Amino acid sequence: MNRTFLAALTMTILLGSCTEKQRLNKGNTKIEIIDAKPINSDLADLAAYTGRYPNEVALLKNVKLKPRLQQLLGKDYDLMIKYWNTETPISVENNIISTTGCEQHNCANNDYTLSIDLPNDKISVFHTKNGKVKKYAEQSKALVNIAP
Repeated sequence: MNRTFLAALTMTILLGSCTEKQRLNKGNTKIEIIDAKPINSDLADLAAYTGRYPNEVALLKNVKLKPRLQQLLGKDYDLMIKYWNTETPISVENNIISTTGCEQHNCANNDYTLSIDLPNDKISVFHTKNGKVKKYAEQSKALVNIAP
């Protein structure tokens, strides 16, 4: 599974959870209104890093993000830091911050996608290793590790 596909899949899943949709019927015309949820995350200031690289801004060492990543990933946090060598710039779309990092010269077999859903204040990490994807996702304030 390539990184572009995984990033697109992650964004599709997260985008579906970050907006509230209402449908109105007026005659034969259906109108869809999308109301953005308010941002209630203490990580919202990270959106200012759009276009910059995670290592450039010490994203993974951020005092608000690091403890949550450590709790989310557990013992796998150190491996993520070790193999987060080659990275993509931080992007923000629909109030979801995302970036990727992978093992240098081995991105196809060992990469990470980090997503921060600001309206829902949830962090997700997808780790693809040798074609298998492991998902770590915060749910509410309780943390859950989900493995295929």
